[in-house]
Formats: sequence, structure tokens, C-alpha cells
Amino acid sequence: MNQKSINLKSVKKQVDRLTADSTTKPSLKLIFIALGLNWIWVAIWWPKLPPEIPLYFSRAYGEGRLANQWGIWILPTTSLIFSLVAIRIAIGKTETDKFLTRLILWSAVIINGMSLLTLIKIVFLVI
Repeated sequence: MNQKSINLKSVKKQVDRLTADSTTKPSLKLIFIALGLNWIWVAIWWPKLPPEIPLYFSRAYGEGRLANQWGIWILPTTSLIFSLVAIRIAIGKTETDKFLTRLILWSAVIINGMSLLTLIKIVFLVI
């Protein structure tokens, strides 16, 4: 069995190939900025959050919308996982399909932005 070994040098080369494209480089920057802002926003407002927060907006008004304070970490964690998966898929498709690479990365930007806006909305609702 001939397996590709993954080491830091090969990952760096793959990321360098990904950032060589003038369209994917800004999307990667925006992904990391939005991820950082997601985590920082929650960390800054964490001490001021009430024990229950409105997290489940699709449920009927009332107790069903409320989640434990720790539930707010679902948004930045999900954004992080989605972004890592999107970047890994984009790295694999860089050589074969540039349009798909761009589409995946810009989708990650949109999802991270939506996550950040949702966090901001939740915090301003409860504070």
C-alpha cells in the first residue's frame, strides 16, 4: 500500500498553491477573520450572558427557544469545523477544479459571516 504521508511541508505546499489564486486568497483571509471574531465575540460577552439564551429560533416562542448558556459555543465550533472541512476539500480540488475550489471557500465565508451575525444578534437580544 502506497499511502501519501501528510506532513507540515506538504500541507504548506498545498496551502501555498491555494493562496496563489487571487480569488481564493481573500476568501481564506475572510474565513480566518470571521472565525477569530466568532470566538472573540463569545469570549468577550461570556461573563455577561444569562443562564439561558435564545438559540433555537425555529421553535415556537417561549421556553422552547432557550438553551443553556453553553449552547452559544455551538455556533463558533460548527463554523470552525465547517471551515476546516471546506479548506481541506478546496486544497484537494485546487489543481482539478478551480471553480469548485472558489465556490467552496466563498461558501465558507458566507457561513462564517452568518454565524457571526447570529452571535451578535443573540448577544444584543439578551444584554
